[in-house]
Amino acid sequence: MAELNFLLQSEKTTHTMKYILLLLLFSIYSFKINSQTIFFENNFKKNERFNLSYYVDSTKKQSLEEITKKQFKKTISYTNFGFVKYPFWIKIDFQNNTQKKRFFLEMSGVDNIEFWQKNDKNNWEKIVTGEQKPFYTRPIVHRSFLFLLNSPQNIPQTIYIKNESITRIRLQMTLFEEIFFYSQERNEILFYGFFYGIIFLMLVYNFLIWLRLRDTAYLFYVSFAAAMFMVQFTSYGFAFQYFFPNTTFFNGNGMYIWVGIANVSSANFCRYFLDLRKYSKFWDNLLFYVSFYGVSVIVLSLFLSFPNITSYIFLLNPLYSLFLVSIGIIFWRKGNVFAPYFSFAWLAYVVGLVIMVSYNRGFISYHFLVSHALQISTIIEIVILSLAMSYKHKILDDQSKKNLLEVERLRFAHELEAKEKEFLMHKHELEQEKMEEVLSFKERELAMITLQIFEKNNFIQDIQKKLQKFTENITQQTQQDFKHLTKSLKDNLDLDADWDNFKIHFEKVHPFFFQRLTQKFPTLTMNDLKMLTYLKINLGTKDIARLLNIEPNSMKMTKYRLKKKLEITDETDLESFLRVF
Repeated sequence: MAELNFLLQSEKTTHTMKYILLLLLFSIYSFKINSQTIFFENNFKKNERFNLSYYVDSTKKQSLEEITKKQFKKTISYTNFGFVKYPFWIKIDFQNNTQKKRFFLEMSGVDNIEFWQKNDKNNWEKIVTGEQKPFYTRPIVHRSFLFLLNSPQNIPQTIYIKNESITRIRLQMTLFEEIFFYSQERNEILFYGFFYGIIFLMLVYNFLIWLRLRDTAYLFYVSFAAAMFMVQFTSYGFAFQYFFPNTTFFNGNGMYIWVGIANVSSANFCRYFLDLRKYSKFWDNLLFYVSFYGVSVIVLSLFLSFPNITSYIFLLNPLYSLFLVSIGIIFWRKGNVFAPYFSFAWLAYVVGLVIMVSYNRGFISYHFLVSHALQISTIIEIVILSLAMSYKHKILDDQSKKNLLEVERLRFAHELEAKEKEFLMHKHELEQEKMEEVLSFKERELAMITLQIFEKNNFIQDIQKKLQKFTENITQQTQQDFKHLTKSLKDNLDLDADWDNFKIHFEKVHPFFFQRLTQKFPTLTMNDLKMLTYLKINLGTKDIARLLNIEPNSMKMTKYRLKKKLEITDETDLESFLRVF
């Protein structure tokens, strides 16, 4: 433009050339003016990248009247101006060439907004609102800033918008025809209802599971889902509209309280969901300390200005999300079967975050899915994590059932073994009782045999004595007959043979009895062995005395001498002592 003006003023330029240059300047000027005017044609529905102009008031004091005389610079309705410490004025020229009368201008949030528009009487009207103003200051009840444009047919109109903010000014304006706006708003509300409904259902569902299982991972998941719900609900204006309409803190710094809670919950959820302590105490401790990053976000949101806390979050939160993805991949490689789900969930969120930033920077053109990429990725993340936890507890329940069955099997085997032992013990007791009964019977049998031998011998001896008396008064031949009979009786009175016969029967009942006694006590005599044998089969004192041909009164002394030989105390019973032989 300056070069063209120089040529017009030059004397070397011919009249024809000057005429051509004037036409060119007029065309450029007309193009410049027309390019800043928005024409609402009959097919107009929506325009989100229209031309407008801006002016920065470096004095901070200029009035609207002064501003209208200033030269504005051309820009588009979708521009990131960064931090601007001065009032930032926007000028929009438009003209309605349709039969429709109502149009909406939707713009992004700024701390303080002054919207200037002429009314039907051609007087300037001002609307004051903004992120740092209560919700009721908004001209139309809506989560974003929505302004109704006065648009008489075929009459050029101009509006001025003054913006002041301590944060970045990201100019994002969209023009809507009224019916189309409500149609699109209906779709938006359906989407947000679906989005928040899913998160809320996941939250309530997993909270109920936590009440039943008391699993710490579920508790942190519920906390994370609730915090993400509030982050999204706040960042898109719903929380300010429905929860905190008069508390602007929660429309700014307060949002980062939910971000901090989400960070604390996600770090600890990672620890418990992946069972990091079981795999690596180092990583478990690291995640525990990393969770304090979320605590720092909560604390700093109470003290730092909104631009500073925003810069802090936008710098570290993407790194934090990538860190969690990396944790999942690391433990995926270590064999953790649940780590892939965790990695994919957080990777989905990171992808949504990248798409959102790219869209806001203008790298990606508008599409419904693109503009809502972060919400969609959040839903995917929440659902994947919920399904992953259900899958984890299904596996744990199956393992628990297997363990329970194994415990039952072992318990049954143990009970069966115990019953088998009890049966064998009972069988052994029965066999022992039977053996004892047999032994007792045989001992009684031995005692009876012994007594029978004793009685027989006594009987024979008595007959011998009587016969001997008879021989004194009879003839010689009769004496010979009696001697022959006495010899026959004496032959039947072979005591040693009787003892040997008894001993054979005894050793069948008590094998090795004599061997053990004589090996341990070699000084024992035959009479001692007989005495001990009769005691072993529980013969009475009188019976033993008769068998040993001693007086019953001398049995006490005989036992005493035996105890000395056997080296046992006086208090010890010979019968008890003999049980071990």
